[in-house]
Amino acid sequence: MISHVRRFWPKHPIIFYDFGLKPSTIKDFKKICNLEVRTFPFEKFPPYVKNMLEYRWKPLAMALVLKEFKSIWYMDSSIRWLKPEMYKYYDMLRCKHPYVISIVSKNVSLLQTLLLIYQFTHQAINFRKYRNAVSNCTKSEYLLMNGNYHGIYSTTNFGTYDFLPTDKERLKEVTELQAGFALIARTKDAMDTLKWYVLCALEKECMAPKNSSIKCKFGKDMYHAEPTCHRYFVELLLYYHPGF
Repeated sequence: MISHVRRFWPKHPIIFYDFGLKPSTIKDFKKICNLEVRTFPFEKFPPYVKNMLEYRWKPLAMALVLKEFKSIWYMDSSIRWLKPEMYKYYDMLRCKHPYVISIVSKNVSLLQTLLLIYQFTHQAINFRKYRNAVSNCTKSEYLLMNGNYHGIYSTTNFGTYDFLPTDKERLKEVTELQAGFALIARTKDAMDTLKWYVLCALEKECMAPKNSSIKCKFGKDMYHAEPTCHRYFVELLLYYHPGF
């Protein structure tokens, strides 16, 4: 992961959140140039945030870093940049904030973009979708990259809707996006999305309602079927903005 980033952007600052690494691993990471290891401050949050498999830490880590920086790239640890095409993602947002995005995308010294690392493979941008996103300015400043193979409705515990009221019938037609690869700019729209993500993470029964299980059993219909699993982190924000 880190080697792929360094291949194209050798001077990019990287923040690596430590959720329980061995001291020897942290020591090795600290030898890497422009890589900062931060220990996640679990003590500042409710005890249930420590349950790593509920993924509450993900929006909390994003929010913590966005207090410092104007934009971030969030990447799970299995992301692999195969081509230096970061500018294409900036193109999708430049129509909304041309001055800010131009500075971010053209001047590395002002980049203020971090890579939060924790798993998904970057795929080549679909050119038709890319061209449409740029020309019509359809993308949110909370930009997710990859779609999933199933819908949101079929992977969301109904208990979540007690906290995030949603038109469930419309959700049956919406493809779930992966939350492990995102470009987030610190704008009002993006922060409104992240705000609800954070609030849900801090509310025990919102992020992980009773009887939630991440293991899914799909039949032929992966969009309209009643949910047999709960994806915790991905479905909570994706319906509130246009994904890629």
